[in-house]
Amino acid sequence: MKATPIDQELALISTLAWSKTDAIQQAAMVVSLLPGAVTSWDEGDEDWIQVMDGAATICYIHVRRPFIMLLGKFSETLYRVIEARVVVLVVDSWTERAFSADLAGLRKAFPGYILPDALPGRSVEAFSAEDLWFATD
Repeated sequence: MKATPIDQELALISTLAWSKTDAIQQAAMVVSLLPGAVTSWDEGDEDWIQVMDGAATICYIHVRRPFIMLLGKFSETLYRVIEARVVVLVVDSWTERAFSADLAGLRKAFPGYILPDALPGRSVEAFSAEDLWFATD
């Protein structure tokens, strides 16, 4: 399967205003719609808030950038509370290498972007949502 380019989504990220407070509020709204959902976030060390149901990840919300990755099966429910000024990447799988992007666009959206250095064997031509989560600041 050919990877889907996400260059347009990445270009939007740097044009929108966002703060840690916005991310925390967005996570709270998401959790309010999903009974049993909780957040996982180490405020001092992590740039992503993970919303989980048990051991399963529902979505990742970036703390400093207006960007959310969410599982498609939750998109209809969650779009009711996701702010319009947030870039959303809907995924079918966290691990499928379904996406591609221009390296310069990735580095502009995420200045601390470290692929492929952190994950040998991954490239901008085919990476997963989990790779993006892991390899971005």
